[in-house]
Amino acid sequence: MWLLPGDTPDAAIEESIERVRSAIDVSGGETESAELWSRRTLSYPIKKQTEAVYCLAKFSIDSSRAPEFDHAMRQDQSLMRYLVTRRVPVKATAEDAKAKK
Repeated sequence: MWLLPGDTPDAAIEESIERVRSAIDVSGGETESAELWSRRTLSYPIKKQTEAVYCLAKFSIDSSRAPEFDHAMRQDQSLMRYLVTRRVPVKATAEDAKAKK
């Protein structure tokens, strides 16, 4: 997930999404999806901005190549903030299996 300033035009948002996809590809990862999530008012100002555009990408990348992707994200001056998290698969419990039957 990454944040762009709230006044970012739609064309610049699409460019940002393409830059992130490119950074994932260059780092040896595979993009599942990358999209505009929403425009929202921030709880507190970030870099004197009170609104932000939230973008979300789901991708897979080898952990040894993750620092390379992180470096590319830090170099993008248009981003207000970004966060990379690890998706952990949810294991089905016995109760879930019974509920599906």
